[in-house]
Amino acid sequence: MLAAVYSSSFIWFVALNSNFVLVNAREQTTYLAATAQVGSNYSPETIVFVAQNAADIGAQIVVFPENADINQRYPSPSDEDLCVRDSTDPVNLVACASKDNNIYIVHTLADSQPCAPTIEPGLCFKGNSAYPDGYYSFTASVVFGPEGNLITKYYKNNLFTEAMLGATQPTQKLSEHFNATGTFVALGVEFGLAICNDMNDRKLLQKYADLNIEDILYSNSWENSQSQQTMESILTGISHTYGLNVVAASTSDGGSGSGVYSNGEILISVFDTSCVNFNFEECSDAFT
Repeated sequence: MLAAVYSSSFIWFVALNSNFVLVNAREQTTYLAATAQVGSNYSPETIVFVAQNAADIGAQIVVFPENADINQRYPSPSDEDLCVRDSTDPVNLVACASKDNNIYIVHTLADSQPCAPTIEPGLCFKGNSAYPDGYYSFTASVVFGPEGNLITKYYKNNLFTEAMLGATQPTQKLSEHFNATGTFVALGVEFGLAICNDMNDRKLLQKYADLNIEDILYSNSWENSQSQQTMESILTGISHTYGLNVVAASTSDGGSGSGVYSNGEILISVFDTSCVNFNFEECSDAFT
């Protein structure tokens, strides 16, 4: 049985007693996920606001698109509670939102990290006074958990236009150094992360398949092209080829695809450009 609630800025759905909707086939575990369709360069305050509304309808995970308006150094994954009351720091804001709402939050940012002199020195950028020894700037997905901790990071492997804007191409050594594994276990399921152009990377998808990971949390800002190249068609094919559940969040100003895809089926999807300038009051006429 599938219970679904739709709104033009959110898609919510829960799988109950089903064998195909948000069910990890290996573990037969169900979970309730939400995706936020918001415009590019969304703010930490938007993350907090959306997480509150996702939790209100019982979501356990909320996934945001690529391109949050956050550019700073994020800590390494750990068990440390990063929630600091009355702080305006994005790390603390999102950590508190996860903790206060008992929800996993997946969002993207530009994660700046100090250079490691012995690891890929040729990829180190200079000229930032905050990093006298140089820095890397990764396009990253991060996951915060209900305990207020940063659970995992993932560095986008397949850069697109951001490569021309100063983003660092991660290597296996860099990802290992910064503990950016891109996988985590929650709600009885092991999840993998991917960002935008990563869905063109057969090696990444095959790696997840080899690790028996069947659930992908995907942040996207890919723009639609020809009719046969919409995000719906791409994600449907990928979920079929690799036997995946894909929970996808796309920006609302160019790319469709926000929704859930399971083993070649579009379970639910929406593309509504009216919510580019996110306003929950204007974009939340929900129906079941």
